[in-house]
Amino acid sequence: MKNKEEIQFVDKVIGALRKSAIELEEFQIKAALGKAEAQEKYEEVKKKFNLFIHESEYKINGIKEKIEELNTKCDEVRVQLALGKAETK
Repeated sequence: MKNKEEIQFVDKVIGALRKSAIELEEFQIKAALGKAEAQEKYEEVKKKFNLFIHESEYKINGIKEKIEELNTKCDEVRVQLALGKAETK
């Protein structure tokens, strides 16, 4: 009787270990899939951010050109005003 109970106990332990092993394998698969999905999402976000940076640089360069043009025009007006003041004296 004792031997039969020990065998049943060992069988239960073996069954629990097998079940745990299966659950661990499933967890590893889910973790690997999650890692792959996270990597894909990272690459997607990285591409979007790089595009945003490129577009922002393009817009900033356009604004810089307009500012330079405006500064040039302001300098021309300052020269004209200075000349006008010189002529009136």
